[in-house]
Amino acid sequence: AEAARVLLEAHAQVDAVDEGGATALCSASKKGHVAVVRALLLAKAGVDAGAEGSDTPLMLASGEGHTEIVEALVGAGARVQHDSLALAAAARGGHPSVVAVLLAGGAEVEARDGEGRSSVHVAAMSGHSSVLLALLKGN
Repeated sequence: AEAARVLLEAHAQVDAVDEGGATALCSASKKGHVAVVRALLLAKAGVDAGAEGSDTPLMLASGEGHTEIVEALVGAGARVQHDSLALAAAARGGHPSVVAVLLAGGAEVEARDGEGRSSVHVAAMSGHSSVLLALLKGN
């Protein structure tokens, strides 16, 4: 977090992408670096700026089960209702606390992923009964 703060104070480009096309916010969200995510959000990083291949910070954090980061991204205005892959990623990964945050933020249970499956379907296929229950309660 300290290195991120120093770079941001030196006016580093907050939404620059690495060789793989990922922004710093994408990388920090996926890896669970809460303090770095918060610093990037304070520096006005693009909360919905996805990595190459369309993985958004919200989707990456959701799939890894980083509830605190998902809360920060939702609080910063991430477009939950337009990121159906985030809910599917949380369902696939078996993260009921992330599912709850996304549903509270406006995620649509019946939204479909790139393969046409709802998050309920993804949770059932993945064998995550606690996520399935959270999704059914949120429906």
